[in-house]
Amino acid sequence: MNGKIMLKKITSVSNSIIVEYSKLTNNKYRNKTNLFIVEGEKPLIDIMESNIAIKNIFAVENFEKINKLPQEKLIIVTDSVMKKLSTSDTAPKILTVAFQKKLSLSEFQQKNKLLLIDKISDPGNLGTIIRSAAAFGFEGIIFVNNCVDPYNPKVIRSAAGNFFKIPFVIIEDTTDIKKITNFQFIMTDLHSEKAYLPENI
Repeated sequence: MNGKIMLKKITSVSNSIIVEYSKLTNNKYRNKTNLFIVEGEKPLIDIMESNIAIKNIFAVENFEKINKLPQEKLIIVTDSVMKKLSTSDTAPKILTVAFQKKLSLSEFQQKNKLLLIDKISDPGNLGTIIRSAAAFGFEGIIFVNNCVDPYNPKVIRSAAGNFFKIPFVIIEDTTDIKKITNFQFIMTDLHSEKAYLPENI
């Protein structure tokens, strides 16, 4: 025995693990399991640097850096299995299933600049907003629960590497924002013809 870990290999798209994880494209299933999927090598590095707990890492057999991956989390899969898990037009060589990082609103009290996002339903738009928030130095994002799920794979892809740079929390209603204090509120609305004072949100 040389202590080398025997890697698990899955070749069937009907495997119970693959069937389960393929459901993570669904918002309700992500919430139920507290898991989400990210595709590609760079997002895996971002996850590891952000101290987000990893459930499993899937890699195709010809992935050139396979020996550098955490072996205890690694599962080797065929191209067809990777395609089953992926939401991209072109399946990646590596895909990670990780645990969602749950934060409370109180943890944002000491932040200096926060972004509140309400009623954004398009994943691509939300990813772009996250990318812009990172560029403009926002320290946290507060999502109202009527937004598209930030753990939607399309949101993560559109954020282009910035998804894990800014902590975020999901609140049930905009009135919850009043639980944190000492902030000046600046609001924008593309469709309103009136201006509202912050205390009237």
